[in-house]
Amino acid sequence: MSVLKRDLDAKARSERFRIAFRLPANEKLDGDEECTLWTPYNKQHVKDLVTLIIPLRDVTVVEKVDNSVSGNLINRAILVTIKNKTNFTFSQFNDRNLILEKVSDFLSKQQILPSNKSISEDAKTAQEKSVEMEFQPALLSLFSHTDGVELSPKKEAQEAAKMNLWDLHLAEFGRGMCMYRTHNTQELVLKGIPDNLRGEMWMVFSGALNEMATHPNYYADIVKQSAGHSSIATDEIERDLH
Repeated sequence: MSVLKRDLDAKARSERFRIAFRLPANEKLDGDEECTLWTPYNKQHVKDLVTLIIPLRDVTVVEKVDNSVSGNLINRAILVTIKNKTNFTFSQFNDRNLILEKVSDFLSKQQILPSNKSISEDAKTAQEKSVEMEFQPALLSLFSHTDGVELSPKKEAQEAAKMNLWDLHLAEFGRGMCMYRTHNTQELVLKGIPDNLRGEMWMVFSGALNEMATHPNYYADIVKQSAGHSSIATDEIERDLH
């Protein structure tokens, strides 16, 4: 294979990877490995039909699964545990040790903090409050289309029905960035997202949640800089909110 063709193929694969997972343009695919994923909602080992995103910042432990414990159901498996104690089991790797070494290496780089920049408990609390503030729906609270408007019984029933479907789905498939995304998820989005879930789901499915986590305080700074100023962007946002 020529060097040019190899580079172009690698670039194309990286581009597909970025689009699939809504990643920034500077992200590059390090490598890929075929495996199966244990999906608890249908108790199967699957190779497709589901998308799962696990940011390294959410991972606490990555470890091998002993076959003697799991029996014959899981072979050459890796268990990934995230901060909310949820576990994900990947198996049938061709080279499990290589994958485990790669992920562990990336994870160790994520968790290293310079000794002179250790975060105190007070600083952590302030940081958490800052993140919470960034997630407040500021524009929606200012320009809510439901302010002073009572929903019709039919609209209320539709919203309640959608909310019930979403509650069941989130309970079964998980919530947040690390949720299992299947055809059912896509169908629910197409049928409509309940008003009180729209902001949260948009953050997750658009990739904005990842952007905010990798660029802390950026959104708050932009809001502060643009406060009191009118622009094409603010006009478009105000129009779109309706």
